[in-house]
Amino acid sequence: MINDLSIWIDVGDIRKWFPVVSPNTSEEQLNPYILASETLDLTALIDDTLIEDIDEMLLSPSLNNPELMDLFNMVIKPYLSGCTMQRYLPYMGLNATQWTFEEYKQEGFTPVTDKRRAEIVNSIEGTKNTYQVKLLKYLQDTKYTFDGVVYPSKGCKQTKPRLSFTVIGAGNTNRLHNDRYYNRGERLY
Repeated sequence: MINDLSIWIDVGDIRKWFPVVSPNTSEEQLNPYILASETLDLTALIDDTLIEDIDEMLLSPSLNNPELMDLFNMVIKPYLSGCTMQRYLPYMGLNATQWTFEEYKQEGFTPVTDKRRAEIVNSIEGTKNTYQVKLLKYLQDTKYTFDGVVYPSKGCKQTKPRLSFTVIGAGNTNRLHNDRYYNRGERLY
């Protein structure tokens, strides 16, 4: 069952592709984001049977599935690391209380601005999207066949991750309401 998956990656795996994560980051902090990446992001791309077989392979090292292990190590780990970072980074450095979010401020350090945090999140999202394309290409190249088992496709062949960007604090609300700034052919997002 997909909701009963084990944790597939750890801080060391994430640091391999995203060294911005401190080696002192606890597993307890990252595990909810790793599970969300496995159960939400990965299941959107890969069939449940393939996910369950990977989980079984990781839980039972005696199983000999070299092609499945290659898939996991070469493309799934980096993809899950990117998804985890994209989910974790907006909350990194925040402490949730019952009333609000708090930031820890240490002498000599200041938290990054919202603009800089958005730039970092978008950079991570771009990297994650690259790993997603590699994952889908790997699946297509192998025709979804690993260790003699053909897995069904989720039909993600036409899925193309989009590159997104966020502009913080640069909006001009006059453009939306003032005809002098409004260009009828311009698309306002």
